[in-house]
Amino acid sequence: MLTVAGVHKVLSTWLTTFGFDQLRLLFDRLGYMRFLVASDAVYFGNYPLLDALHTSFTLSSFRGNFLDLAALANDLEMVRYLHELGHNGCTTAAMDAAAKCGNVNMVEYLDTHRSEGCTAHGLALATIHGHTAVARYLQDKGLAKYEKNWLMAALQRMRTRQN
Repeated sequence: MLTVAGVHKVLSTWLTTFGFDQLRLLFDRLGYMRFLVASDAVYFGNYPLLDALHTSFTLSSFRGNFLDLAALANDLEMVRYLHELGHNGCTTAAMDAAAKCGNVNMVEYLDTHRSEGCTAHGLALATIHGHTAVARYLQDKGLAKYEKNWLMAALQRMRTRQN
């Protein structure tokens, strides 16, 4: 099975060998590579590649929840970059990931610049991981409320893992 790191290694080798100029040919022959190349660039913060993709193809034309992926990588600068380019691949998973990472600056940015919001899952993850500033922000802004049953189940799972 190929891992994220494995895909990254293969793509990095390909790009070193063939360069950005051959991306159009790659995408014409293997359409699914658009998503893989863009995802890899977002997750690993490859701004030169993203700039090349945007110049050649317009990054907002790429399908995928890339803002979610940038948030999962805990990369606020990438979230900003994608948002400013007009990429709309964002769901509540972005703020949930930022909450889980305890990245209050990213949570604030997403709250200010995006409309997707957060879920109770994100609030519970922030709480479970001890990110009180994030949990407080989400509650104070009315972005998420605790769902008693979900939180209790999550806490029980956490206790079970610790034993």
